[in-house]
Amino acid sequence: MAGLAGLKKDIDRVRADTNQSLVELRGLLDCTRITCPEGWLPFEGRCYYFSPSTKSWEEARKFCQESYSHLVIINSFAEHNFVAKAHGSPRVYWLGLNDKNREGDWRWLDGSPVTLSFWAPQEPNNIYEEDCASMNNGGTWNDLSCAKTTYWICERKCSC
Repeated sequence: MAGLAGLKKDIDRVRADTNQSLVELRGLLDCTRITCPEGWLPFEGRCYYFSPSTKSWEEARKFCQESYSHLVIINSFAEHNFVAKAHGSPRVYWLGLNDKNREGDWRWLDGSPVTLSFWAPQEPNNIYEEDCASMNNGGTWNDLSCAKTTYWICERKCSC
């Protein structure tokens, strides 16, 4: 019986999560005008900030958090292509991806594993203890030392 009670609790939690997701989706569908903060670019219901300066990965992560956002998490080919084209410069940008907890186990900041990737040939290679991911010009990914300073991209939900 204890197993059934646990299963019921799991089902109730999934139901609550699904209902919350539906509320959020309805809210997005009700939006007639998507807005992003000044200096941010909109794409598919999200806003993106491309930094004009450089920071370490941890400093960039903190900047994004203080801006009610997170380092970018790439969830689709369309999002990857948008981000790769939007920065349109020879700059390198931090992504919200690292393998700090376990070498070779690349995880996004939300804890999810990488489901699609755009690693450059022979990357990630972990030379010099490289545990944080970046996007190069052209959209390929590379692993870098988290202490290195480079540009970064923040991502957040759009406001309606």
